[in-house]
Amino acid sequence: MAWKTYIRAAIPKPLWHRYVAERVAYKHRQMRQNLVKQFGRYAEYTLTQRTLPELFPQHKQRMAHIPIEEIVRDDEMEMPLSELVSLAGVTQLVQPQRIFEFGTYLGASTLVMAQNSPADSQLFTLDLDPATRNQAMRRAGYSFTLMFQPGERFHYTPEATRIHQLYVGLEPFDFTPYYGTMDLVLVDADHSYDFVKADTAVALKLIKPGGVIVWDDYTWKDQYPECVGVTRCLNELADSKPIYRIAQTRFGIYIDHP
Repeated sequence: MAWKTYIRAAIPKPLWHRYVAERVAYKHRQMRQNLVKQFGRYAEYTLTQRTLPELFPQHKQRMAHIPIEEIVRDDEMEMPLSELVSLAGVTQLVQPQRIFEFGTYLGASTLVMAQNSPADSQLFTLDLDPATRNQAMRRAGYSFTLMFQPGERFHYTPEATRIHQLYVGLEPFDFTPYYGTMDLVLVDADHSYDFVKADTAVALKLIKPGGVIVWDDYTWKDQYPECVGVTRCLNELADSKPIYRIAQTRFGIYIDHP
């Protein structure tokens, strides 16, 4: 192995970094190609893109609000700024009285939806119970440990009084009290296919006639191939329902037309 160390030391750093980047990109391309081979068109980005004015043509122009603190986003796991702006736009256009969110994480998306919904609206956000979540993760086959505090972004904000933090432990969560009562649902929890499919089935029961469902990560960076679960689920659902991709975002969207 000494010769490899010698060769590595002889290569200029910029050239070495370029080589490493190209190797990583190659592995990512191979992984994506394998997913397409395995799942066919359901692993590709086939949803028709629509802008928000096209999706909500009956609404007049509205202003979307974003906390200044959320403009700079350096956490790869958080929703990018462009998606936050689009989510704020969807919320402004829908003007939901009741919102349900799968996957709280730090609560930035929760806060944005609360700030762009009516002052008397109620928002319910669901995440794994911190007391048992790592045990639940092991059951699901994950080896990493979660350390964050769900919803910390909206704690101590004026909107916090309208936000209800819900937790799911080791037993299934009972969604039945919320069925048919939601104007807007955001699905952004576990991105593996089985979980997205289960969350989607519940989301369709949660919305009232005319309700809206938004999914994050229909499109994704190659280093996160687990998100193909979202892509597959929405492409399958699009065979029977009008599912679109919000233009220039990673979002999928369904608008129920009673």
